[in-house]
Amino acid sequence: MSGRPRTGFRFVLIGLAVTLAALVAVACGDDEKDTGGGSPTGGSPGGGGNIGSVEVLGIWGGDPELPSFEATTAPWEQETGGSVNFTGT
Repeated sequence: MSGRPRTGFRFVLIGLAVTLAALVAVACGDDEKDTGGGSPTGGSPGGGGNIGSVEVLGIWGGDPELPSFEATTAPWEQETGGSVNFTGT
């Protein structure tokens, strides 16, 4: 018997790899259709629904990181009505 795998065994391995890839692709797919209305949290765009707050714990703070972070989160806060609370360590 040679050290090379048999052809049938190769086809089984290829078939298993393709099946696994297909299962992963299906499992990671998006089942819901995007209708373009509302927000994922159920509130309406433009701050119609308050979703609460998000707590962020970070190892940075001060200039320039904190002002940049706040500038990044401000549009989200205005759009959703939520708030972002940052705590530096």
